[in-house]
Amino acid sequence: MWSTTVGEYVAARAADGRPIRWYEQPKIDKGAYATLLTIGFTAAGQECDILDPVEEVTWTAAAIGDCVLFHVRDEELLTAFPMSASADFGTSPALLSSRTPNPALVADRVTLRSGRVRTGDDVFLCTDAVGAWFLAETERGRRPWQILRDLSTGEGPDFDELVRRQRSSRRMRNDDATLVHVDVW
Repeated sequence: MWSTTVGEYVAARAADGRPIRWYEQPKIDKGAYATLLTIGFTAAGQECDILDPVEEVTWTAAAIGDCVLFHVRDEELLTAFPMSASADFGTSPALLSSRTPNPALVADRVTLRSGRVRTGDDVFLCTDAVGAWFLAETERGRRPWQILRDLSTGEGPDFDELVRRQRSSRRMRNDDATLVHVDVW
């Protein structure tokens, strides 16, 4: 879809009297890049219905790049995927390109993991800045999942405030910060 989307964008710019400039073209030609983290939940081989609780559910995740999944149970970090240490984060992770026509190349970059969740577990999906902070805090003997759990309760800071505080204390990099919390109940 990249070629179609870019073609429409270029045409719209030209129609508005703002044609693509010479310095914009190389970035357009290069394409867009992103990391990717997906997760799916299944029970007894079937996709789970959020309104139909079951005792234990299998999760399967796929990742390209440095987004991270954390699975916490009984105040213990069970899984950190695909990164497991704060030192694993660098400046050039594997990326998914809008210009990669070769599915085999994409498949070579994907890592997979699965596990089981049960009632009371927490799953956190984080982009790199939040993921690296989470792992660094864990390595310091702290429990960052407690802070992240409180974000939705009104008892802790809101997410923007947490990110601002952690960045100003230099505990979190000034990079994209995204969090999805799955509270298993």
